[in-house]
Parts: sequence; C-alpha cells; structure tokens
Amino acid sequence: MRGIGGKQRSLRKKVDGVRFGSFEINEMYVDFGLLDSDIDGLIGLDILLSGRFIIDLANMEIYRNRS
Repeated sequence: MRGIGGKQRSLRKKVDGVRFGSFEINEMYVDFGLLDSDIDGLIGLDILLSGRFIIDLANMEIYRNRS
C-alpha cells in the first residue's frame, strides 16, 4: 500500500463478503496490514463507489446516495 504516510506492506485476501451499515458486497479482495495509529481500518474507494456513498465532511457523516 502507498499513501500520505509512505509505503506499507499488506496482504491481499479474497473474502466472502463485507458489510458496511446496510450495504453488503460479496466476494471481494481486501488488503490487510498494520496501521501505526488508532485507526482500526480503512474503507477503500472500491467499496465507497460501488455502494454510492456520500461523505459529508462538514457534518462528519457518511450515507448512501439512494437516487
């Protein structure tokens, strides 16, 4: 993985499914790795785009676009 903090090793594994709120996606690849902070995990754009999520940064909320 590569991001703002630099490079990090990770393991990519196919999982049966991922559920985020009421959204569920089946059989997808997820990257597993160590994060050097209090973050438990990251939600990737692959999930956010397929679920048509809206991120409201002003109110620190995330919800699905139903239209």
